[in-house]
Amino acid sequence: MDSYTAIVSLMFLAFFEMLALCWLYGGARLARNVKDMTGQSPPRFFVLCWLFIAPILIGVSLFQWVSVKPSRFGM
Repeated sequence: MDSYTAIVSLMFLAFFEMLALCWLYGGARLARNVKDMTGQSPPRFFVLCWLFIAPILIGVSLFQWVSVKPSRFGM
């Protein structure tokens, strides 16, 4: 049951959190905040991951759940 309930909701949460943080708040602003907190700018690769790669990978894994068949418990 865990794979049918908890994982799907966590993936939706991660996807929309990534969208809100990086696209609404802004990847450049997030990078500036990281620099203010740590004193070092994050590498450009991280910013690209925040903006493009992570939402794509999370979105692909969400679309995998479209093909999941519902569980059948004997009755």
